[in-house]
Amino acid sequence: MAPLETASEATDPQIYPWKTAPAHLKTRRQLRAAGLAPGGHAPVAQTETRRRGRRLLAYLYDVRLAVPKRTATPAQLVAVAKAIREHQARAAERHGYDRDELTTTEAPDPGWTSIPETTTAHEEGTTMSDTANEPATTDLAHLLDQAQQMQADLARDDLEFEIGEMLDHVYNLESLMRRAQQAGTDERATANAARARKLFEEFLLGRDRGELEQIEHWQHYYDDIEGARADAIQQQRIDDFFNFDTEVPPAEQVAPSGYGQRIANVLAIAGVNQARDARARIQADYDQARAHGSGAVEMLDVAIEHQRGSANENLQQIAWSNRWSLASSLAEALTWHDTSEIAATALGELRSAFADQWGVVVDPEQMQVSIDPDFDPIAAQTYVEASALFARQSAVIEQVDELSLGEATKTAATQALLRWRGESIDEDPAAALAAAEQRRVQLAADLDSAGITGDDRARIDFVVDYLTGNTSDIDLLASPVWVDPGEEVRGRIPELLHGFETGYVSAQKMAAEISVMTKADQARVREVGKAIRAGREPDTQLWRGYINRDEFGEEIFLLAGDVEDIRAIADYLAENDISNENPETWGVRDETAETIERLRERGNEIVAIATTAHGLADVERRQLVAIVDDVDAGRFQSRKDIPELLFADEHSKRQVDQHRIGRAANAIANGMRNQVDEILAAAEFDRHTREGGLASFHEAQLHDTIYTVADGAITNGIDHERRRYTDLRAKFGQALAAAGVGAEHRDQIRATIDAAAHQAGIVGKAAADRDERWAIKSERIAMIRDDQLDTLAQQRAADKGRAKPPEAAVDPAAVRACTAAINQSLGSGVAAGPAGLRQLHETGIEG
Repeated sequence: MAPLETASEATDPQIYPWKTAPAHLKTRRQLRAAGLAPGGHAPVAQTETRRRGRRLLAYLYDVRLAVPKRTATPAQLVAVAKAIREHQARAAERHGYDRDELTTTEAPDPGWTSIPETTTAHEEGTTMSDTANEPATTDLAHLLDQAQQMQADLARDDLEFEIGEMLDHVYNLESLMRRAQQAGTDERATANAARARKLFEEFLLGRDRGELEQIEHWQHYYDDIEGARADAIQQQRIDDFFNFDTEVPPAEQVAPSGYGQRIANVLAIAGVNQARDARARIQADYDQARAHGSGAVEMLDVAIEHQRGSANENLQQIAWSNRWSLASSLAEALTWHDTSEIAATALGELRSAFADQWGVVVDPEQMQVSIDPDFDPIAAQTYVEASALFARQSAVIEQVDELSLGEATKTAATQALLRWRGESIDEDPAAALAAAEQRRVQLAADLDSAGITGDDRARIDFVVDYLTGNTSDIDLLASPVWVDPGEEVRGRIPELLHGFETGYVSAQKMAAEISVMTKADQARVREVGKAIRAGREPDTQLWRGYINRDEFGEEIFLLAGDVEDIRAIADYLAENDISNENPETWGVRDETAETIERLRERGNEIVAIATTAHGLADVERRQLVAIVDDVDAGRFQSRKDIPELLFADEHSKRQVDQHRIGRAANAIANGMRNQVDEILAAAEFDRHTREGGLASFHEAQLHDTIYTVADGAITNGIDHERRRYTDLRAKFGQALAAAGVGAEHRDQIRATIDAAAHQAGIVGKAAADRDERWAIKSERIAMIRDDQLDTLAQQRAADKGRAKPPEAAVDPAAVRACTAAINQSLGSGVAAGPAGLRQLHETGIEG
């Protein structure tokens, strides 16, 4: 973990993980919120995060160098206001409005039923007969046809539009609605006015509502819509009260409960609403086509038949293993079931799946979703989670069976694992979940009884804990090796080279990263590095198909984030009355639909990569597939549920080990700060004064320094951090004295800080030692692999009767094949070659 040091004191700009920068480093936005500005100073550090798989960087400025933000003068404010008005006026003119309309004090009638009072002098002095108005009415009908076509295009998923085109369309609809209201009172004009109003309201309530609601200009329209709906609902309640119908009202709707049923409910609602929307759009397309003649209808028939054929192909291969894809499958089946036997059959299967597995009933006639009151969703959820756990345990047995163990050892281990897993979960799924920890203890006892110890036991224990997602008790530094570090770094080479090109990765760091690769691989990377320095743009994808575990791990956490989002939506639908929230639009081109689609795509992508990507060990492939299954089953419902160790390579294990150390360091630093805050509270310390603010600032710096020491002080060393700590402690004491804190309280604070610093020094020494041993372990693995490659090359040369050096005797293809063989032997734990990987666990190397 990078130390928390100011970049101004470091030789290179420091890059901090998101939200871990010291308190005195702020982004420009944070400075602005505090009334400060960088004051012309350059950024001193950066902070990074990832969004949607993309790396984002934000500059950090030293708050100690910041200056108060300048306040605009009255003249400047007047100039800004004038510029804004001019910009608005020009924008209004582009949309067909006069500048005078911007200053009209009365907004157009939100009911859209009367003519606005702001009329021109020409309109006041001129009256026209209905006959004279016919050409304008006909022209308006043509414009409405064009607007309707544009609206249909904007709603299509296969076309992309800029936000400006959407705004132009809605402004045009508003203008057409005004013109229609002013066109007269004859039948045609009235029909145009109703049509314009309908188009306008449909667009306001459509897929772009989220953006339009943020614009003040449209607020009174939305207020009127909601008000009109509330009035209609109230009137319906009055009518129902005075309706003395003797019919028995329908039974109260049952709310979904349990994670699985609530998720299935969301998917069914999205599918039904998407089908309703699709059928309505098809009907609208036919209405419009008929207005243009038989030729247009024939063309539409061809397009509709193409859509039906595509849907039939999809419905013949429903992805039952990906539950998130069932929403779109249900939508297609409901859309075409009355015109396609394939869709009708698929609809029956989908309805049965929703009803049998989760008690969610889909009514294709009424296009409604309901819950079977006799269904037990908690029992169903328990069974699904127990099945996912059973699948993980089965994967453990398969993986152990592939290890190169002695026959007797493998037989004993397999029998113990079969007893641990059990034959099935059908009898009592709840017990299978509840007794998981107890059965793990019993498995350890069974393996002890079988006499399985040493490296064989270490490999079996790692497989069990890794594939069941419980690695918290494993010393990762001493854990078996499954992936050649040189193979792992191949997947990160494009990112490292990009960082090298942009200056994010130094030459020293680049050399350290590739040091675990084979000599041939290092040479390839260095050639690309030279080309980059020469100003060329070489291809950095040296090993296509190799997985970048860092980036792929982000995708898994994004998958878990999407699960959190869909779970929140599912809970909201189950616990709230959404009858006033356009229930027919949920899941139709909105956030719900986007979240479901991302879950579908990411689930498929993770499974595909687990199956086909290069550089993954078999145990890792099984882990990735199990994570997707656990997400679908509801065992993982948030990011905190994702296993600590996603991958089994040394780079990933080292990162997790560093995170563990970071958590311990954070606990020490936070404990110190909390104790100091309690002492300051007893001393009636005021942080809001200038002196109190300075003392708080030094306290935050001390917190960061103690954290850095406890984290190992890897970058700048312990001596540097010790000097920094001594200096900050003195400044903090002086600031407390200036803030009026008494000597007795200052002594208590000094003792608290020193105790925390002593503890941080002990933990930090162990952390630095582990960091060094991680480097030694990677070097040893690379050395063993290189020895094996040299031995293999010499054997090949001898077999061919040529005394060539190893580099000449082995071509790149052979090296790759050898590396793959080494990976297999590392994964199975068998010493491959004379050096023997068992030496990795000798005293002084393992943790």
